Amino acid sequence: MVIIGSGGMATAVAGILEFDTPKIDLYFFDDINTSKDLMWGKYPILHSFDELENHLRSGDNHFVTCIANPLLRKRLTDKVESKGGFLSNAISYRADISHFVKFGKGIVIQPACVVASDVEIGNGAFLNANAIVGHDSVIGEYASLGPGCRVLGNVSVGSYSYIGCNAVIMPGVKI
Repeated sequence: MVIIGSGGMATAVAGILEFDTPKIDLYFFDDINTSKDLMWGKYPILHSFDELENHLRSGDNHFVTCIANPLLRKRLTDKVESKGGFLSNAISYRADISHFVKFGKGIVIQPACVVASDVEIGNGAFLNANAIVGHDSVIGEYASLGPGCRVLGNVSVGSYSYIGCNAVIMPGVKI
């Protein structure tokens, strides 16, 4: 699995993947910060799109895009998919998620999140730690919910939206 990015979101997702799947082979991709070749002294960092494409062709083509900016997250996802990557979800086993949720691809859900029934979560959405999504809500593509965010029932959060830390969105609101 390749984690696209190496900042805070990427390291948090690496922690989820390492905790929930201890034998996973992780790689990072960062073509901006090229000063180090290993994350935490053990996970290789790929520094160019050529390196990334070669890695994806080697048989490990799963990736998750961990860039906080929703528009950049979408652009990088499209670029990696065009190079043969398969967009995967990173959903913590420590989140409380109803069995009646419809998931897109490339979703990140951190620990302690709660997602109620009849929720739809679009491609590339990011639910930060302790976010709550109430029943019958829709989280649009590449939307981000900040830590502790509360999205109450029957809410629609549009694509590429960012809901800040500890925000409360009242029932029936469309953003």
